[in-house]
Amino acid sequence: MTPTLGQAVWTTGFSQSFANGSLFDIHTHAFGIPRPAAIAFGLAGAWPAGLLIRLGLHPADAYAGMVAAWLGLAMFSAYRVARLFGAGRPLALPGAVAWMSMPIVWAHAGYSMLSLGIALLPFYFMAAIRLFMLAPGSRRIGAADAALYCAAAVLSVFMDGYTFMMFACGASMFLLYAFLVRPEARRTLACFAVPVHVASFGLAYLLFSAYIGKSHFEAQQLDFFRAWGLDLSFAAIPTRGLLWLPDLLGWSVERSDARYFGDDSVWRTTFALPLLLVALAAWWRGRQKGFATAAVLVAAFGFYMALGPALKINATKPVAGHAAPSGRALTAPPPIGLVPTGNALDLRDAARLQCHARFLPLVGPRHLRAMAPRHGPDRRQGRAGHAPVAGRAAPDHPVQPARPARAVAPGRGQPDHVQADRPGSRGQPASAHPAGRNGHVPPME
Repeated sequence: MTPTLGQAVWTTGFSQSFANGSLFDIHTHAFGIPRPAAIAFGLAGAWPAGLLIRLGLHPADAYAGMVAAWLGLAMFSAYRVARLFGAGRPLALPGAVAWMSMPIVWAHAGYSMLSLGIALLPFYFMAAIRLFMLAPGSRRIGAADAALYCAAAVLSVFMDGYTFMMFACGASMFLLYAFLVRPEARRTLACFAVPVHVASFGLAYLLFSAYIGKSHFEAQQLDFFRAWGLDLSFAAIPTRGLLWLPDLLGWSVERSDARYFGDDSVWRTTFALPLLLVALAAWWRGRQKGFATAAVLVAAFGFYMALGPALKINATKPVAGHAAPSGRALTAPPPIGLVPTGNALDLRDAARLQCHARFLPLVGPRHLRAMAPRHGPDRRQGRAGHAPVAGRAAPDHPVQPARPARAVAPGRGQPDHVQADRPGSRGQPASAHPAGRNGHVPPME
């Protein structure tokens, strides 16, 4: 149940400090200069673990219990989403299990709350579906649905910034779709759903900004997105050592960061061709269900944004990139990629939209949660923006590690007093953040 020792120790350090203070203490007084430290991401995991420590559990057991609780909610929510899309119990339960077993969830366990944030996407979108999928003739939004939606928005921003942005953008697309295709519900949506949507995400952002003490987050460089964007070969061909059946049949290939841009999260979590085909088939058979169409549109947009500024098919690093220090990936200059995708402006304006590929889960009434490709940098644990960073190198220049500006969204760009800004995040001293998988320090968003 414990993702990695480094992440568990980092999180429980905050949890233990919270447990030593008052019940509502959300800053650590055991470390942090010049004033008590906020946790840059993952408060939704560290604080509940602190409660369990108060009850007498060992910190390691408290951490495992917290992870189990959130994963339990995630699986139940996946089941409920399947039911909302019309699946019966015999299909909804295996669908929920399938979602929880996706590499997109467990392969990010080494990055702490990011894994939980992705697992909880069904919970977030269950709240959105309940808010926007009005029953015929409904003239009001239920108070319980509005409260659930607001709670989901606040939870997502304090769990992980990447998935907060996925939820915000995906839910906005669901709302727009409902407004366009259901003219009889437009008045109710405009008078109730839109205010709840705006207020929920506005409140979440304000709470997060107030907590970390910063409201402005710098944009990331496009070269990082180009390097960490989805390579189409990753979505079509699995990576060796990840899935037993493709390995047995000889369909998988060996990949490493010595050859490919990004890190292993870029290719380990993005194989999605079978799921894409199954999800599209399920949508076609149940296309009369309007919100399944909305899910397909969200997934298509997310897949497009996941590509980054350039279309890549089996793109590899130049020779100079083979010596990237500490497992960090190089940025990719404009020549990398076959053709521009045209989403460069979008990437600069909203650093996380690449993550939308994950919304495929909502695609079909039967195959809930078909996982779409994962973009690159999801590394950090709890990040809030996208685009991982790495060193930059030119063919005749030595590789120089660079500290990228943080992305435009909550969770990046923390003030100096905020401690453990994404354990192992780029640009942070190794002592500040525990190492990620394989001893590498995950890039910071």
